[in-house]
Amino acid sequence: MTEIKSYAKPPTLVEKVMEAVMILRGQDPTWSEAKRQLGDQNFLKQLMDFDKDNITDRVLKKIGQYVAQTDFQPEIIGRVSSAAKSLCMWVRAMEVYGRIYRVVEPKKQRLNAAMSQLKEKQDALSDAKAKLAEVESKMAELQKQYQEKQDQKEELKRKAAHTELMLDRAAKLVSGLAGERVRWEQTVKDLEERLGFLIGDCLIAAAFMSYIGPFLSNYRDELVQKVWLAEVKKLGVPCDPGFDFCKFMAKPTNVRDWNIQGLPSDSFSTENGVIVTSASRWPLMVDPQGQAIKWIKNMEASRVQWKIFICYFITYNIILIQKHFKDVSSK
Repeated sequence: MTEIKSYAKPPTLVEKVMEAVMILRGQDPTWSEAKRQLGDQNFLKQLMDFDKDNITDRVLKKIGQYVAQTDFQPEIIGRVSSAAKSLCMWVRAMEVYGRIYRVVEPKKQRLNAAMSQLKEKQDALSDAKAKLAEVESKMAELQKQYQEKQDQKEELKRKAAHTELMLDRAAKLVSGLAGERVRWEQTVKDLEERLGFLIGDCLIAAAFMSYIGPFLSNYRDELVQKVWLAEVKKLGVPCDPGFDFCKFMAKPTNVRDWNIQGLPSDSFSTENGVIVTSASRWPLMVDPQGQAIKWIKNMEASRVQWKIFICYFITYNIILIQKHFKDVSSK
């Protein structure tokens, strides 16, 4: 600005630029007025804050005449004055903005109107969506209730079918077990009778367990039938006349497992099996054929494997603990 003010009579191009600037600012397009404006310290700020949206058509038309001139170019004016070059660029920019603004402003107004209508439609759409969401929520709740009732219906149908099936099976079971009544009554009668023999049977079984192990089968039968049973009857102690040690002391399922594990199925071997598994003292077994040791090994196999696993587990953990303490001590 100091450069331009220093001219007493500026070059033609500089003066032309200042005229265009004055026209845009609504001032007298003379050099004297331009020089006076240049003396204002806020001149540049006023240019930057220029109200470019309100350039009148008359001013824009006058500025267009300057811009249309072939020598009103920043490069050409820059050869004369760099400050005037910047002002020329500002004038051209204002002229371009003004022309474009004349086209854009109506469109902006239409855009604003359209945006306003759009906002109204969007608000209406939001209200409609809110109502729709409320209806959908109610519909979902009703659908949920409907599904629950359907599930209850299916569950009741399933229970009804199951109950009907159970009733049918119960009827068949009752019908099928009707013939078992006689057998059950006989079984109850036998159990009541055996309950009356319990004292004498326990006495003979204890004697059998304690003393009869070393003897052979025929001597066992003779001792039980001719000596102990006769003596018990003589003393008036109730006992089963047909006392059987194996039936009294062992369950048939246990006997079957022993046979599977290698114990012979004869009564003598079964009696020995009962003594081995039920006695509180260690039995002595004379086993030249190896049947007893085979049976015991098979019977105890699972226990032995479990004990081996426990020993291995304990040993492994001891090694890990020793290694841990060794590492800690080395650190």
